[in-house]
Amino acid sequence: MYVAHKSKDGRVQSVEDHCGAVARMAAEFARPFGMAEVARQAGRFHDVGKTSDGFQDRILNGGPKVDHSTSGGWECWKAGDRISAIVDACHHSGLLDFGGNGYGGSTIWSRMKKANDGDIPPYKVLYEPVGPVVQVPMNSRYGVSPDVFSTACLIRGVFSSVVDADFLDTEKFMRGARKPGRRVSADLLVKLKDYAKEKGWDDPKTDLDRLRTDVFYRAMEKGWKSKPGLFSETDPTGSGKTTASLAFALAHALEHHKDRIIYVIPYTSIIEQNSEKFREILGADVVLEHHSNYTGLADPEDEAEFGYTLRLASENWDMPVVVTTSVRFFEAFYGSRTSECRRLHNIANSVVIFDEAQMLPVPLLKSCTRAIEELVKNFNVTAVLSTATCPSLDRFFSMPVTEIEDKKDLLAKSLRRNRILVKRDKKSCADIAGAMSGQKQVLCIVNTRAAAQEVYGLLPAEGRYCLTTLTYPKQRRAMLRQIREDLAAGKTVRVIATSLVEAGVDVDFPSVMREAAGLDSILQAAGRCNREGRRHPDECVVLVFVRDGYVPAALEQRVSAFWTVCGRYSDLDSLEAVKAYFDELYRLTGEKNMDRGGIVEMFETGRPYGPYPFRTASEKFCFIESGARTVYIPDEENEVLMAELRSGKAVMDTYRALGQYGVSVYPRKFDELVRYGHVEAMPDGSGVLADRKLYSDETGLDCEPVSGNGIFV
Repeated sequence: MYVAHKSKDGRVQSVEDHCGAVARMAAEFARPFGMAEVARQAGRFHDVGKTSDGFQDRILNGGPKVDHSTSGGWECWKAGDRISAIVDACHHSGLLDFGGNGYGGSTIWSRMKKANDGDIPPYKVLYEPVGPVVQVPMNSRYGVSPDVFSTACLIRGVFSSVVDADFLDTEKFMRGARKPGRRVSADLLVKLKDYAKEKGWDDPKTDLDRLRTDVFYRAMEKGWKSKPGLFSETDPTGSGKTTASLAFALAHALEHHKDRIIYVIPYTSIIEQNSEKFREILGADVVLEHHSNYTGLADPEDEAEFGYTLRLASENWDMPVVVTTSVRFFEAFYGSRTSECRRLHNIANSVVIFDEAQMLPVPLLKSCTRAIEELVKNFNVTAVLSTATCPSLDRFFSMPVTEIEDKKDLLAKSLRRNRILVKRDKKSCADIAGAMSGQKQVLCIVNTRAAAQEVYGLLPAEGRYCLTTLTYPKQRRAMLRQIREDLAAGKTVRVIATSLVEAGVDVDFPSVMREAAGLDSILQAAGRCNREGRRHPDECVVLVFVRDGYVPAALEQRVSAFWTVCGRYSDLDSLEAVKAYFDELYRLTGEKNMDRGGIVEMFETGRPYGPYPFRTASEKFCFIESGARTVYIPDEENEVLMAELRSGKAVMDTYRALGQYGVSVYPRKFDELVRYGHVEAMPDGSGVLADRKLYSDETGLDCEPVSGNGIFV
């Protein structure tokens, strides 16, 4: 018997048993996207290299490490099964570029050449390969093929299936089988309907409630009646879009036997709010919240009962409802590390809601929309582009996009709860503070954190709040809770903030001010003005103003597109104005600049990295380009976590917990803070605030503290 795994208590698992179990599991994982037999073969051969004498010496006697991944890939390669060869050769290293003659570095090709030259440990052939199950189109020097991108996605799917099956079977042997994840079931829709009844949606009392009820039940009906495909959901802010999308998704999942519902959300601030809502409706045991700042459930009893299960499920998203960030979602599609890729097969056969779809980064629109299209075409996914400001994404798809909300034009007019007033004269920070001070309850959103802090310092002390990402997440949530309580109590509330409050943050102000930005941002800000419709729309003004200062480079094109549309449309919140805005924004950006790194092009043409450049694409697909560095803020509550970070022994759970205390700082500012001794640099590239006086519970981190320091001789 050849040993694949050995437990601490001396038990052993044979290579035959492990490979057989992985083959069976991987085949089931890959069945929804038609690659079951390929995954079965890849699973059967993935660890045959463990039959070598070198590996047996390694596992039984603690001998030196040996290459055991290339062997299975080589067996499949010789049989002509290129997909299984790629998967098996990379199942520990993560996906590599395919490479070829003339391409340097560690590639799949170089590994196969190494095996052909006999430069791998001799192993035993336990099975006979069945040959190629799916032919693989090539490109570049092998001839261009339009199918390469789609085939690359299927390779990723098989890779995900085998890698996750490998993890799970190994974990089962070492620790015992984990409880299988649940799927979407009829009881979840019952819970949603019960929630609707409790909220009085079956007997609405106001016009706004009647509109929300209609949106909710129309979405549910559309879910039952629609065939799987690509959808958009254009519901104005305040129309109950979140619960309506859940109604569509649950009905659709039950009608078409989908396994799970995945919510993809741009900001963690929105995720935390939506996850809390879903747990309230469906229960804590079926909702997985997966992002960098998540540390556990709010209820200690829920954490004790479900916490371990949820932490395990975060590794592969094996839960009925998953709420995650755009970063996490697309890294499952474009990432190359095994930890990123193992989730992809659980995206298959799901309903995926892209909430606030207008926030997909414009420089990555082609790669994001191409990924969405592949999931719909080949992975049995139903995708929904959910937004209050329809971003004209139809042009990026070769398939039709079906609108869920048939009455979006009527809704947009019926749900108008304020009027937008644009002033082109420039305001200083003092002017902004003065305008805010004349109002009892007002929200003002500016484009930079520094401007927000400056305005805050000029406001009267009573009822002032500063909400920016320079305040760590845990404190921001506490501030938002207090703001909501003060608003409801009729107290003085003057909030100066950055765009983090625009999307998905439930606050209701009688007056909103917004520094000129993209029209989508302005309309999102307007969604915080008279949100519940308690006042007459004419009484509630959203003032768009120009601040006396520079426009951040990242916003220049959006601001330019806004002014173009502003000159052509008096009704800025009309669907026509929104479409014209996005059309102008895409024109200013240019087609080539919407595929940053040329990711789609490199797969379709093979230039300049050769066919199937998985590793290169992973490096180039950078969702957050700023390169911001994290500064952790010490607190009595996080002393143990800080000690783990400083010791260099921090694990993933440490970083997840520390995320609640992290502030993002631009690299140049980070270096300044370190240079002047205000921040202690950590080996992992993060920092710990050394001078606690630089952090204010009111305004967050002061990034401009260095003046006054000097050396006198």
